[in-house]
Amino acid sequence: MTPARRTPRRTSPGEQVGAAVGSFAVLMVAGALTGVRNSMGATNVALVLVTIVVLAAMTGLVAGASTAIVAAVSFNFFHTQPYRSLRISDGRDIATVLLLLGIGLLVGGVAEWRRRTSRASVRHLRGEHALEDVTELLAAGATTEAMTAAIGAQLVRDLRLADCRYESRPTIDLPVVGRTGGLPTEHLRLGDGGVQLPPAGAAVAVASSGVLHGWLVLTPSAASASTREQRRIAVALADLLAVAIDRDRAASPS
Repeated sequence: MTPARRTPRRTSPGEQVGAAVGSFAVLMVAGALTGVRNSMGATNVALVLVTIVVLAAMTGLVAGASTAIVAAVSFNFFHTQPYRSLRISDGRDIATVLLLLGIGLLVGGVAEWRRRTSRASVRHLRGEHALEDVTELLAAGATTEAMTAAIGAQLVRDLRLADCRYESRPTIDLPVVGRTGGLPTEHLRLGDGGVQLPPAGAAVAVASSGVLHGWLVLTPSAASASTREQRRIAVALADLLAVAIDRDRAASPS
């Protein structure tokens, strides 16, 4: 089995801002606290820096990691002996530096997990709504053209496609999305939030009762990573389109 390739994870604008602001803030605060480090104590200084790290990490793993690294280096440089050096002479200070790093990575990881869970819930709800909307169109007697347009618009939005069109031809030279939403293993490429569709696109069969009517052709954009569940919904929408085609053909005069 060919292993799935992974595309680089894109850093969101929020993470970029969090990383920049967090790193700058923790560096400035660490430098400003040098004037009171003897009265304040290294532990309290570390707590202040940890607070900034946690706030930055809530925007994402990248922001948490970068702010934590800057915080650890700043604490080491300004608040551990020998001062203004990256050497550490006290084992407790080493533990504090490692703790700053660990907290940033931990909180950033939790924030990233929460965001992914939230995105998955949103995708699930969108899929449910898409099926409900298209089923209502079918029940209302919408034409095949109207069904095709509605399904295409839903898939462009939910799968973040560049385009989705229906082609009524018997064969197609594109990877085919399986009934369970799977893609051929040689085309698996992991993206941000799922599997990236092949650059040339993929196709979903529009068939009913063993009769192939055509294909829904999915043209990806740079952001067209999708989950198996999302692609299964695409298959279900293609099935509804097949029902509409059957109905229209049965209603048309021979």
